[in-house]
Amino acid sequence: MTTYNQGDIILVDIAFSGTVGYKRRPAVVISGDEYNESGIKLVVLAITSNISPPFRPGDTLLNDWQIAGY
Repeated sequence: MTTYNQGDIILVDIAFSGTVGYKRRPAVVISGDEYNESGIKLVVLAITSNISPPFRPGDTLLNDWQIAGY
């Protein structure tokens, strides 16, 4: 079984809304390491380069992301 750590960038299958199918998209693991090691679930946040409004509640723009090396 693969172990993920908080802060890891992973690819996840995101289901289409209102239609059949999915796309593989990047996400960041936000659940803590202890939680991640205790089962088969993760808590992740989607990552996108689309910064066009309207934004949804909880959306956050990342400034200076190049400093992180991604």
